[in-house]
Amino acid sequence: MPRDKEIDKPMKPLRRRRKKGDGGGASGGGDRAQIVGNPNPDPDPDPDPEPDPYPDPDPDPIPTL
Repeated sequence: MPRDKEIDKPMKPLRRRRKKGDGGGASGGGDRAQIVGNPNPDPDPDPDPEPDPYPDPDPDPIPTL
């Protein structure tokens, strides 16, 4: 009956594998690529803008004499 004693032993905590890449640390560090800015910017943000229903009057009207 020695097998029962083996089963009753507390299991060692399994070691978790470190993910490859970022080394972490207080000041950052690590090899993983950092995404800077928008990776795929919208090429045409407003393809069909609605026309202004009330256009501004001429900002520099020609004075009439």
